[in-house]
Amino acid sequence: METVFEIATEIMPHQLIRLLANFLSHNQSPDDFHALPLFRFDWTAMGSPVPVFENEIAFLQSMLPLLVDLSFMKHRVIIEEQIRDWRSQIAKELRKQFAQNEW
Repeated sequence: METVFEIATEIMPHQLIRLLANFLSHNQSPDDFHALPLFRFDWTAMGSPVPVFENEIAFLQSMLPLLVDLSFMKHRVIIEEQIRDWRSQIAKELRKQFAQNEW
């Protein structure tokens, strides 16, 4: 299943939420969910990467409605931790840009 998600992140990222909903309807394992590759790792940013990070947060937030059932509580925690990590990356990047006077 990981391969399906790797392909989807590359060629049809707009379908990931639907694919994820289908996955969760058949597999509720938090470990399997956590192992899914949900992001492209080969992107490059011109200028500030903050907009890319903000898009990743928006994507993660779009998953939260799929995880309202009590059986998905661990899944939700995983996503909320990832959101916090991306926000932390944004804060670091903004501090770096400020220090370099790139604002």
